[in-house]
Amino acid sequence: MSSTTARSTSAPTSGSPSIADVADAIHDFVSRLVNDANSNSVDHSFMNSDLGFSHFKSLLVLRAKGTLSVNELAESLSLSVAATGRAVDKLVQLGLVDRREDTADRRVKRVSLTGEAEKELASWMGAKEDRVRDFVGSLPDPLRDRFFNVLTEVINGDYLGPADPAMTAIRSTPNTATPKGTP
Repeated sequence: MSSTTARSTSAPTSGSPSIADVADAIHDFVSRLVNDANSNSVDHSFMNSDLGFSHFKSLLVLRAKGTLSVNELAESLSLSVAATGRAVDKLVQLGLVDRREDTADRRVKRVSLTGEAEKELASWMGAKEDRVRDFVGSLPDPLRDRFFNVLTEVINGDYLGPADPAMTAIRSTPNTATPKGTP
């Protein structure tokens, strides 16, 4: 099935859904949520540039961990130092990362986010979070309650590993907002 074809996920008429049915439903949900968040968010210049996944992940890791050497960043990304260096070069050219010599060892290059990158990431993530809150706010209360309870049970259970620190660090604000349409 092509990635542009919308899947119709329906509950089985009898019995429990198969693992494949549940996996398909999760894939469909995540795909739709991501597509919706992408199509309804603010236009961000750095996301419309030629950034690849390793560039974006570099920004997220630097946001989570702060200033790192290129070697430390490479280790965090599970990339070679050469590939990480190329990614950093591009991010420096775009004005999203500063690179400077380590004060203790001039052979070591340290990289950190620029103020512009911090603002862009916060704005981009804020738009995504707003869209997710809008989605959650659009759910009828009983469905939202069930959805929350199931997600909480899965998150708190022994089903998944820990969250990626780079992803949790990009939250634009703590979870204190209420969805639109919620009293």
